[in-house]
Amino acid sequence: MATYLELEPRGVAQFTPEDLAPDQFGLQRSSLRVDAEKAPAIGSNPGLLGKGGLLRGMEFVVSDDIAVDPDQLIDAGVRAGLNYREKLTRETSVAVSDALLRGAELRGKAMHAHRKNIPVVSGEEFARLVGEMESAE
Repeated sequence: MATYLELEPRGVAQFTPEDLAPDQFGLQRSSLRVDAEKAPAIGSNPGLLGKGGLLRGMEFVVSDDIAVDPDQLIDAGVRAGLNYREKLTRETSVAVSDALLRGAELRGKAMHAHRKNIPVVSGEEFARLVGEMESAE
């Protein structure tokens, strides 16, 4: 209850059972997230995020420390032609995390991305990059 009372003023994510689906491990996640992970790759992966911005076929991961609803970023990325993955690998083109933005210590996906020299961008920056990608098509 204490956790709920702490988080409630900032907004707590709420899902109905119809909005959830089991992931590959049986954990309940949003249906959008599970479907995006299961979707076949859209074209070949052109590599890491660079100065040219996001390109169709790039793979992205989203960490749990972002301020934006992750489903919004996942949906926007997939609609723009990016491939969403739950786990970070050497094939990942970009990781989305707000840790650097907040000056927090990197952990989880952001930490592993940094160690593998995979670019880490904030949720806001990722949304901007996806918007630029859509306008370029």
